[in-house]
Amino acid sequence: MIENFLMMARYNLWADQRILNVIKGLDPELIDKEVASSFPTLRLTIAHIYDAEKIWISRLGGTVLSNWPSKTLDVFELDMLLWESENTLTYVEGLNEQEMNNICTYEDLKGNSFSQTFWQILMHVFNHATYHRGQVVTILRELEVKEIPATDLIYYLRS
Repeated sequence: MIENFLMMARYNLWADQRILNVIKGLDPELIDKEVASSFPTLRLTIAHIYDAEKIWISRLGGTVLSNWPSKTLDVFELDMLLWESENTLTYVEGLNEQEMNNICTYEDLKGNSFSQTFWQILMHVFNHATYHRGQVVTILRELEVKEIPATDLIYYLRS
């Protein structure tokens, strides 16, 4: 099981790097241009991916975050997502097979209590990031960006 999660952590970082390389090459005004989406700008969508990943990995490490991390910043820097994805990879590299079945008991930001295995939480982290990277692609198309890299898992596996 651990090998699959290591692959997913590496894929997550790879996909984030590919998508952020495009975003960082855009006119800075486009990064904050509002469009119709779950999160109305590229920056806010990337910040949401970052927030969720940071909160979940913090929970697995026994740290409680009581607010969205990006909300505490004056400006969310896009590279923060890469740093967090690198942190996630390092975290997964430190786990062993037995720890994947450990139970993490946590409260969500609304105060509701839950318990899940580490592997379930990690699966959510990677699935969540993939889902929202898809929204990033849609926003990029809405902003008429022509060169959008493929970030599907199969492309990572082929590379």
